Amino acid sequence: MSPKTKPTKPIDVYVRVSDVKGRDVEAEGGTAAEQEKRCRAQLTALGLEVSPESPFTDLDVSGGKTSRPRFDVVKERIAAGESGGIIMLNLARFGRNRRVDEDILELEELGGTVISVEEKLDTSTPSGRFALTILSAVNTLYLENVRVGWAKANGNAVARGVKPGRTPCGYRRLTGGQLETDPETAPVVRAAFEARAKGGSWTQVAAILTDGTGKRWSLKATEKLTRNRSYLGELSWGGHTNFDPERAIVDNALFERVQRQRKNGTRHKRRAPGMLTGVAVCAGCGHRMTQDRNARTEFYRCSASHGVCDERANITHRIIEPWVAAQVIDFYLGAFERTDTPDDRTSELEAAIQAAETAFTEVEELRGQISPAAYAKGISAAEEALDTARDALAAYTPEAELPPRAILVRLKETADRDEAEAREELRELIARAVDKVEVHRGRGPVETRVSVYWADGNITGRDEPDILELLMNAKEES
Repeated sequence: MSPKTKPTKPIDVYVRVSDVKGRDVEAEGGTAAEQEKRCRAQLTALGLEVSPESPFTDLDVSGGKTSRPRFDVVKERIAAGESGGIIMLNLARFGRNRRVDEDILELEELGGTVISVEEKLDTSTPSGRFALTILSAVNTLYLENVRVGWAKANGNAVARGVKPGRTPCGYRRLTGGQLETDPETAPVVRAAFEARAKGGSWTQVAAILTDGTGKRWSLKATEKLTRNRSYLGELSWGGHTNFDPERAIVDNALFERVQRQRKNGTRHKRRAPGMLTGVAVCAGCGHRMTQDRNARTEFYRCSASHGVCDERANITHRIIEPWVAAQVIDFYLGAFERTDTPDDRTSELEAAIQAAETAFTEVEELRGQISPAAYAKGISAAEEALDTARDALAAYTPEAELPPRAILVRLKETADRDEAEAREELRELIARAVDKVEVHRGRGPVETRVSVYWADGNITGRDEPDILELLMNAKEES
């Protein structure tokens, strides 16, 4: 550290009190006013000037926090040459869990003098810089001993089944500090995991926790809860781990499904296209309609981005989509007959699904008998194999590569029960047979406002198109 001269610029008085209510002011060395008074007296004794902006006070800021807004202002003033340095009651004002030498070195590099009243430290003098070296070494040793002590204590706690820190929602503590499931809130936590695993939004999951616990849950806190491995029965801290399946609220399979939902970024996933996106057009101007939404519903509207449209149309998804989907399914059902094909692998694919389901059940039964890591790996592989088998059947169509009657009947039943489940399949059918869906401005029954133009030029209600011939031609062209 290079020699320094006595500062010529005013010194900033810095005060930090961790409890503004005064419960620990004696340990702190006094109230904010008392600290300031002693600092001013010390500057007067040293013949130094107090900056008129003093004091710079961080109230209700504990020593363990790294955020000290007013202290940061002092650093900025020293760096800008507006202050000659900083004075405080003692070095603990920097923060009890920080290395004193790091803070002081930073201030020194900015060109400021550091003065401490109780330690009689003044870094502008040779003796002050020597004292700083000794105090920094002592402080570093103290912090290292504290860290080692805390690590040992926490390791012993985990071994006894005690989780350091807060009690996670869904658990309660026994007299000895061990965790046990709370019969009132544990089912709420499991319901939250199940909802997220099924694709529920963070808002929906937070609502489950809020309703079930009586406390408001933010989206951030909800997301953090679903990443907490304590719900698997695991306790861990500083490299120490304790696993007890009796403490588990959720199993590995459910936990991993939730993690995959989070990794897939469903919270920020873009809105899926509407069933008629790309084919719905405004009858007033002939241009494609834009998919939009408000607080209540989704709808198609004429954007008129090409210019002015005097007959701008709009219609909600819930009105137009089921009607158009019904027209398409009815036309397909009228055009296709299921035929027996020699290469029909349906039974084979269904048997593969049954085998995958059996394997998944066998792995699930190993929970608690093998290590959590091995179980998680096994259940993930079994679940992936099951998904692959199901996808294979869903994607398979016998030789003709055209929707057989049985699939269309099932699709119609699914759409009648829950249109969202059949949405993607209906989108594909519409794209194959429909040229455009024209929407007229106004109100009234959907069939009086919407016209379906088929790919062969016919219009719904006039001439029914030959869908079979249409699709076979499209297949040959492709």
